[in-house]
Amino acid sequence: MGKRHVSLINMVEALANSSKKNKPFRIVTVGDVDGQISLSMIKTAKKSGRTNIEYFAFDIHNPDAIGERSESINRDRIRALVGLEGVKKTRILGGDSVSNISKVVGDIVIANIVYVSAEFGVKRLASNLQDVLQFCNEGSVIVIDNLLPADYSKGSAFILKSQGYLKKKGITIEELAPTDDIYPYDSETVTMPPVVKMLKITCKSQATEAYLSGLATALLIEASPQSADLVTEITEFIPEKSFLEETVKPEEAPAPEEVPVVEEVFHSPVVEGDTREDEPALEIVEGDTSVLSTDTNGDSPR
Repeated sequence: MGKRHVSLINMVEALANSSKKNKPFRIVTVGDVDGQISLSMIKTAKKSGRTNIEYFAFDIHNPDAIGERSESINRDRIRALVGLEGVKKTRILGGDSVSNISKVVGDIVIANIVYVSAEFGVKRLASNLQDVLQFCNEGSVIVIDNLLPADYSKGSAFILKSQGYLKKKGITIEELAPTDDIYPYDSETVTMPPVVKMLKITCKSQATEAYLSGLATALLIEASPQSADLVTEITEFIPEKSFLEETVKPEEAPAPEEVPVVEEVFHSPVVEGDTREDEPALEIVEGDTSVLSTDTNGDSPR
């Protein structure tokens, strides 16, 4: 175990001393492959005087081995380890914790402390957290391992980005010390070695399955890491034609269309009393100065 697990052991001791002695002390682990962390937790509870210890384990298969053989070897090995410590009740479920935890929620009821390794990817961790919160109340503590600061693509760091969302659900998060250095690392390019730490999660009261429904999805949506190639550059949308362009400025207003000039035709006035409306009026031709006269003695002109 690393230095960071000292916090986990201290919390087991504190919970074992503060909880009622006549009730079972329930320890739940998810992803403790070799059982060493589980064994340390059980031994600490025993030192605090707890004899009625119940132990539940999930995801105990070894990811480096192939087939179900590794799962059965680990199951038998862990059962033998905890059996030597006089654990009253042991339930070890291999396989996928995403489907297995829900099978024993009614059997666990309330857990005192839950340890989750967070080694099997952010999707599984989000699902695990939603499941284990069902059997945790105000006196329970959930410890999530493998917090790699600022690396949201693996481990449990992505949960930190959802503190606001979880707080509304009555769930609080706290980073724990001490930390462990991660080796090996490139000392020539990295001045400070990367570290790993743990998270402590508590809740105000026990939540129902319906209340926690969708929590895993919400965690992944709110804190999902996005690689640079998935980030689309946002560009300002400029329409081809703005409605403002339809409003013409005064100086750009087109000249008014030329109104055609209509020639007025003057007609001679109609003499009052003259009823010959159909006859054309007498036109005066410019330049004709001849005067027509009628001979009084004849019809021919002079």
